[in-house]
Amino acid sequence: MKSKVLQFMSISILLLGFSSIILFEGCDAEDENYGISIVNKSYEVVKTEKLGTQTIVYFKINIILHNSGSNTSEDITVSIWDENDGLKTLRNGTISPGKSLPFVFGENDDWMVVGLGEHNVNIAFSPTNESRKTQYNSGSATLVISTYDIINDNSSPGFEIILVVIAIATLTFYKRKDNR
Repeated sequence: MKSKVLQFMSISILLLGFSSIILFEGCDAEDENYGISIVNKSYEVVKTEKLGTQTIVYFKINIILHNSGSNTSEDITVSIWDENDGLKTLRNGTISPGKSLPFVFGENDDWMVVGLGEHNVNIAFSPTNESRKTQYNSGSATLVISTYDIINDNSSPGFEIILVVIAIATLTFYKRKDNR
């Protein structure tokens, strides 16, 4: 009798264990219908304008989101803003399962920063309907954009190397002259 009770309890525990694993995985899969993430963020300088003493720099910024989930995403809104001014620019779209979608800012000279140097651009994405927001369909990141590469300092590239070569040649000449 003890053997049958022990056997029944062992089978019950095993069945309960397997069913909990299956149910747990099923619940987890339900939450992960969307797996939206940023897979790439890049920028390019479009143009610069001088306005009085200020320099205005226009950018084209590309943010690529990927949906690793099994369903087409909700309508996703991507917003970017410069840390200094806080003005948000928005784009939105839906992403098919297993696909990526680029969100482009600045195609019509509508994204700019004031001043040269580095700027932190905040990026956030979430469903347009905020009540549908989860950890699987929302997120944020920062993109550091730089305008150092467009600064014109009117220097002659390579001139420093020529000075070093002339200095070495001069030192060598005087050293040989002293050795004679």
